[in-house]
Amino acid sequence: ILSSSVEPLSHQHSPFANLKRLKIYPLELMKKANLPIKVINFILDNSPNATFVMISREEILADNNAKKAKSHMADLRLLLEKEMARINKSWGGLCEQIEQGKKKIDGILDKLHKIKCYMRELPASNRAEMLPCFSRLCAEADIVMSKITDCMKTQIDEYQSRVNARFHELATPLL
Repeated sequence: ILSSSVEPLSHQHSPFANLKRLKIYPLELMKKANLPIKVINFILDNSPNATFVMISREEILADNNAKKAKSHMADLRLLLEKEMARINKSWGGLCEQIEQGKKKIDGILDKLHKIKCYMRELPASNRAEMLPCFSRLCAEADIVMSKITDCMKTQIDEYQSRVNARFHELATPLL
């Protein structure tokens, strides 16, 4: 708008006195702001200490992109907080399963411990007679406890693997 009126301005004094700063933005985002030096001099005529800044479309685009990125980051932060609350709530179910598995394992170990304590009190002949059965029970208990812990580990590992794959896909630096 100002650039179209260069000639009439050359004979007038600037109505802007004591400006501290003058920022010029492009009229349209996709066009470069182009202001003739005569117009700039006219505007700043009564403001010798003013700072003149011509904002480029690249700066505006960068500012818009930064605002959008910050907005998405805030949205993501809220999403992550909600997801953590949901996960903490749902972990209750998984934690309950883990706690049940732990109780089962503790129950098995407790039984084996009691059997062993009773067997120590037996005469050697009775202990020798029961030892093969106790050894088989220990081997079976080991298998069952391993399966219980493997089941818990598998559930957690599968979930963690999916989460890690998705996270690394998203967290890869932008090039």
